[in-house]
Amino acid sequence: RGSLALEDCVRASLATHEDLVSGDEDRLQALLQRDLALSDLLPDARMLFRHDRQDPVGVGGAGGGPTSTGSVRSQWSLNVVQPLFQGFREIHAMRSSERTAEALAEDVRNLRRALATSVARAFILAVESDAEIRALEEALRLDDERVREVRARTEQGLARRTAPACYPEARSA
Repeated sequence: RGSLALEDCVRASLATHEDLVSGDEDRLQALLQRDLALSDLLPDARMLFRHDRQDPVGVGGAGGGPTSTGSVRSQWSLNVVQPLFQGFREIHAMRSSERTAEALAEDVRNLRRALATSVARAFILAVESDAEIRALEEALRLDDERVREVRARTEQGLARRTAPACYPEARSA
C-alpha cells in the first residue's frame, strides 16, 4: 500500500476533475467571443498582388522581326473596408464576453478551492483513522499481553481468585 502526501493528493484531484477542465474550456470560449467582437470593430483589409509574365511573341516573319514588349504585368490592389458605426454593440459584446470569462475563471477558482478542501478533509480523516487503528492495535496487544500474564500467574499458583466488586457477599465469604 503506497502513501501520498496531502499536496500530491490535491494535485492529482485537480488534474483529473472534469468540471475544472470544462470550466477552462468555457473561459477560453468566452475570450474567443471577445476577440470576435473586437474584430467586428476593426477594418477589414485585403491585399491582392497579381503578376503576369508572358513569353515574348514575335511579330512579322520568321526572319527575326520585331517582338512585342508587353510581356510582364504587375497589378497591386488594396481593399480596406471599415464597418459603419452600429452603436456600441461590439464594445458591449466585448465587455460582456470579458465579464463572462472572469466569472467562469472565478467559478473555476472556487471549484479548485472546494475540491482542495474536500481532499484535505478526506486526507485528514484517513490519517486520523490510521492513528486510531494503530492505537486500537496497541491496546489489543497490551490486553493480550495482560491476559497471558494473568494465565501464567494462575498456572504457577501465584494468583488468587478475585470476586467482582459488584457482588459484596463474595467478599465476605
